Amino acid sequence: MRSLFVCLVVLAASVSGIAATTVLENFNSVAIENLISQGSLVSGGVCQMGISSVTTVRVGIYLQESAISFGELLSGEAKIMKDDSSLADPYLFFGVDINGDRKFNLDTDYYFMQINPVFTEPDNNGWSKITFDLNSTFSKSTSGNTRPMTGKLLSEWMDLYGDCQVLRYLVGYNLQVSNTGRCYADDLQFKYGTPDPEPDPEEPVPAAVPVPGAVVLTSLGLGVVRYMRGRGRI
Repeated sequence: MRSLFVCLVVLAASVSGIAATTVLENFNSVAIENLISQGSLVSGGVCQMGISSVTTVRVGIYLQESAISFGELLSGEAKIMKDDSSLADPYLFFGVDINGDRKFNLDTDYYFMQINPVFTEPDNNGWSKITFDLNSTFSKSTSGNTRPMTGKLLSEWMDLYGDCQVLRYLVGYNLQVSNTGRCYADDLQFKYGTPDPEPDPEEPVPAAVPVPGAVVLTSLGLGVVRYMRGRGRI
């Protein structure tokens, strides 16, 4: 199986040309203080969740040292392979520092959690993708054990909390699903920066229409040719 990566894609804010930089880290090499692994085991580059009695099974990364603005999030995804015994769908979620103290406090800061995640069809190896973008619906909660099923578009949350920082990014669950949330996770990634500018609409090319003068000249030319043929000169 492929190694589990965290992909941080940084987009420059230039309108004339947006440069992209990709940073890849194998989860096995992430410093222990930056790795979130609860009720899961990272082995051979792949994370298996729901293998212990820990109630909230998840895997992800702490971003305290490289926190990003919530208002800069663009999209994210992870690869998921559900176990045959799994009854719960994993989702993507992140912890946002509302207080501005660069620490995530469960009592006062918020988890933003994906609602009704959509999975792609499994590939030949059984892996599906779960994704989010600015039009995905998220709920928020200060509790690590609740997940409200009503929320707003991610872009709407950004209007309210865009100046805050994202300190945690995870795939898995913040609910007590130790017995029903068994699955494998790989290739956790997210993208942030400045959205690509909308392309200018292409102006339609007008169809070539003969001008009246050209029509008249063409008609006269054909008439002269017919006349000369009738007199046997051409």
